Amino acid sequence: MTVPDRPALYGLAGCCLFIFAVLFAGPALRGAEANHATPKPAIVIPVEPLGYGPPGELYLTMRYSQVSLDFVDAAHLLFTFQKKGLLRHTADELPDDDDQLIHAVVLELPEGKQTASADWRMHDRQRYLWPLGAEAFLVRQRDSLFVTDSSLALRPYGGFSGHLVGVQVSPGGELLVAETEEPDKQEITPDKQAGNTPHKVGTPSRPANGKPFLLQVFRFKDRVLIARSRVRRPTNLAMNSNGFVESLEGKPNQWTLSLTPLTEGASAASAPFAELSSACQPILTFISADTILAIRCTPSYEHLAAVLTLDGKMLWEHKWQSKRVWPMMEHSRDGSRFAEGILTGPGGAADPRTLGSNDISGQRVDVFDTASGKLLLSVPASPVYDAGQNFALSADGRRFVILHGGALEIYDLPADGK
Repeated sequence: MTVPDRPALYGLAGCCLFIFAVLFAGPALRGAEANHATPKPAIVIPVEPLGYGPPGELYLTMRYSQVSLDFVDAAHLLFTFQKKGLLRHTADELPDDDDQLIHAVVLELPEGKQTASADWRMHDRQRYLWPLGAEAFLVRQRDSLFVTDSSLALRPYGGFSGHLVGVQVSPGGELLVAETEEPDKQEITPDKQAGNTPHKVGTPSRPANGKPFLLQVFRFKDRVLIARSRVRRPTNLAMNSNGFVESLEGKPNQWTLSLTPLTEGASAASAPFAELSSACQPILTFISADTILAIRCTPSYEHLAAVLTLDGKMLWEHKWQSKRVWPMMEHSRDGSRFAEGILTGPGGAADPRTLGSNDISGQRVDVFDTASGKLLLSVPASPVYDAGQNFALSADGRRFVILHGGALEIYDLPADGK
């Protein structure tokens, strides 16, 4: 199913824009946890023997991707990190490259034994790894994509003729969103051999005035183009394995949430499922296959976090504190738990309006039960990574791992989150 130039997609830049410095909030529940004893990890794996070294403070606020943590399966972790050292000159270097060497290791739990390792040369400092589900991962090197698994061997998936500025993968790996900067290129679909000339889709086209980015949605398994749109700036979709959710304003401060399906055989019509009152446009994030986290504003611009299902049922809502900057979200594959990482300053939450490296004193990650909103765990992370990916949840939500204090700390979470 190919849906060219879907009108709904043209509104994505306004309704789904991912605002990195948004005044995102943290639940009021955090304060109640301050009196509790610090939990102890079930497993601790030192990272210095793996060759890991902490980043310098110079990189704070630059939002460089230099680390990632993921569960391969219940008994294995994938840990990747920037490897220090000089890089040799290569023939394929480009003038604007900002290379870094990423070292990847698969660790067997509970001992932390290495079962595989590899070095990947990246040509920039943007995000380079995404989980695909079923023990597979997507890796980006410049404008080409690869698939890997516990062997860490890179298998070509596809390349792009334009500069790849954004990648998204749906939670189960069914859908791939690729955004490219192609001011005068034809629209393309990823070629099976990375780096080769991509297959053309339709006729060559030039961007509408002021819309230099091409957003394309593919079915991952066979690279079939599902939908496309020109946008003014890189856009983040609130997306699950079936489609994307957007918020559209009807009456003033009244927003309708609707799901636009993008899977094979599904109706192309958007289906409204909930209405929210908000003085600002709600910020939407999927935290399970059928559950949305919506951040809305009261008339006094306090922030409220509401969790809704796709049938319009509100599971819970909390008042969230202000002055949150660059929230980092992860959720378990089954959607039962989600985690939020926040940066903190000397006096508490960092203020994004005056943010500098000296304003960031730490990072804290909270783990919540999706159905009840209960805070299950609150732990610090060190060193601070302002682009995230230094924590992860297992597929079933029963384990949580975080990089802290020179070690990977693995926590067992309660089975019942109520």
